[in-house]
Amino acid sequence: MLNVDLEQLDRWRAELADYPGMTKSLNEIEDCDGDVEDAAINLALHAGLTPDSSNQWLVSYTKRYRVAICQLLAQAEKSPEVPDLVRHLSESSSCPKPLLLPVAIAAFQQGLVAFCEPLNVMQPQET
Repeated sequence: MLNVDLEQLDRWRAELADYPGMTKSLNEIEDCDGDVEDAAINLALHAGLTPDSSNQWLVSYTKRYRVAICQLLAQAEKSPEVPDLVRHLSESSSCPKPLLLPVAIAAFQQGLVAFCEPLNVMQPQET
């Protein structure tokens, strides 16, 4: 279960105030008592998507944006934070605006390095 506390939501509310859809996302997560997965399913339904009701829907959906997420990780000079990832996804992916924050949270809670590991291609051994 992906959960965030209200204090964290307040910090993100201040940092992401200028991004469309963030207030709706933050309010939905707050209404779901910090349960990001429940909020993401509700937001997806409002965005016209048809998520299943499993607890793993958000984790699976987040994988659609793995390339964009991992590009930010590869380009970042320092470890990116959730708001950095939201901004990057907003500019470089087709993720619906209300789902940007839940997708970013899901990627971070998996650990960005671990999340990006499947994209690491093994380099051929030099002989």
